[in-house]
Amino acid sequence: MRKHRVNMNFVYDYNPEKFLVSFPEILAELQPSHLELFLAELCEEDTTLTMYSFITSVSIAPPSKVAVVCARILEVCQTQEEKMKSLLSIMMSCYVKLDDVPEGLRCIKKLHSLYPSESDAAIRYMLILTDDDTLVNKALGTYDLELMLLVAQKTQKDPKEYLMFLQELQSYEEQYRKFKIDEHLGRHVAALTALIGCGEDRFEEACQYVEKHSLHAVALRNYTHGSEQFKTVGKLFAEQLRAKGNHLEAGIMFGQCEDLPQSLDCLRKTSESSLALSLAHQLQLAPGQLSVLAEQLADNLKRSHQWTAAAHLLETYCDNPDEAVEVLCEGALFAEALALVQRKQRVDLVSSTINALQAHVESVVALYGEHISNAVKYSQRIQVVRSRKEAILAGDIDEMEHSDLYSDTTSITAVSASTSSSRRSAKSSKGRRKLERKKYSLKEGSKHEYYALQEAYKNIMMNIKEQSSQIQEMVNILLLQGLTESAAKLNSIAKEAVQAVNLNKDHIWPPKIPEKDDLNEDVSEEPEPISTPPDYTLTYVTPVQFKE
Repeated sequence: MRKHRVNMNFVYDYNPEKFLVSFPEILAELQPSHLELFLAELCEEDTTLTMYSFITSVSIAPPSKVAVVCARILEVCQTQEEKMKSLLSIMMSCYVKLDDVPEGLRCIKKLHSLYPSESDAAIRYMLILTDDDTLVNKALGTYDLELMLLVAQKTQKDPKEYLMFLQELQSYEEQYRKFKIDEHLGRHVAALTALIGCGEDRFEEACQYVEKHSLHAVALRNYTHGSEQFKTVGKLFAEQLRAKGNHLEAGIMFGQCEDLPQSLDCLRKTSESSLALSLAHQLQLAPGQLSVLAEQLADNLKRSHQWTAAAHLLETYCDNPDEAVEVLCEGALFAEALALVQRKQRVDLVSSTINALQAHVESVVALYGEHISNAVKYSQRIQVVRSRKEAILAGDIDEMEHSDLYSDTTSITAVSASTSSSRRSAKSSKGRRKLERKKYSLKEGSKHEYYALQEAYKNIMMNIKEQSSQIQEMVNILLLQGLTESAAKLNSIAKEAVQAVNLNKDHIWPPKIPEKDDLNEDVSEEPEPISTPPDYTLTYVTPVQFKE
């Protein structure tokens, strides 16, 4: 096989089951150098499916081929006690392939007293497969200083580089030595675990290590919940979370550490009003302090558009129905606002609520008018784009000439330069966001205009559908208040908007024509085209009309 440059993996790939069963015979007949060559080339690739696919193998190799082969070789080699010293290099190759160098080094140490020269040769062979620093660090990672010294002596390292370090490590007690070794190797989680195992005498140092490497969560798992150590580390963690603006997590962490005032201080900056008020009652805050807390929580809730919850706090804890009604009107919850007005018997707030309702109606009428205008405009424009695409696909016009799909200043050079630039920019997150924005650009002639028109039209339909129940509620309130003119105006514009979007929907997403299916996709490789849109057909329930 070496003479004809046959890939050594083929020895196993041709018949994996037979290779594994027959390996003791293979080991007996082959020289160690041949097996070393086989292991050097061993990889996960199944050569009977790639370079030797013209040959039919008896069976297919398992996915973890390297692990299976190396495990079998080690199993057989470890039974050959009389030949062990000649098989050390083969075994070390397997350990390196399995990324289990520490176990290989432990095996060498066990055999060093029996076969010193062969063990030294095995270490030197491992240095060929890895490098000096890696092998020394792997030996150090076993926490066996004798083994580390044995390996270091076979490297090109100056003894001054490691002897003083070894002497320093030997001066520590065992558990602290493990910490120092793991810290030296950059294994911070293992280092912290070892340091915590040193006991309370090293607790302050453990806290400093936790802070340095942000290992609070690891430390908390190693301390008993409710212990003083847990509370100390937990408070450090909570302070870090608060500094990062994670007030909810910080508040919960302070709560676990039984520091309720700090927990409340964090929770008052969130929208978790129930948790904060529960703590406030637990701390027995004075009514004035409770009112201030509720105001702050209400502001947080308003920022997250939780209008009902904010109004409830203002009404219940602040005794401020005026602001509660204002908040509900801001969230367009006019029915709830009027209910609150009646519940509090504040007739003086009815007029301000109705005024807010009418102002909102005017903004909705303006918005729906814009929706109707855009629905017609997008419908007309997409027909132009589609007809242009049809002509381009039919070859009636040139894609770059005579087309308004590109600006007058566009040239082939500019387009290619822009394309290559886009490919480069797409590699970064900023570039990807830029390309994503281009997909929704409604600029006439843009590459993704067809897709952008469909998306814009879909957004109009979704907005109208989402507001339908709110429109119904506002119309009924206006009718109940005798404002029939405003109710009729709102009802009329809502119906007109629904009719407009439903009428033009088929222009945006036309039924597919078998011989022209490709017209539903952008000729310039449109990303994620909407070929089959959801059914956005809208209905509108006419409110009850009062008898005149």
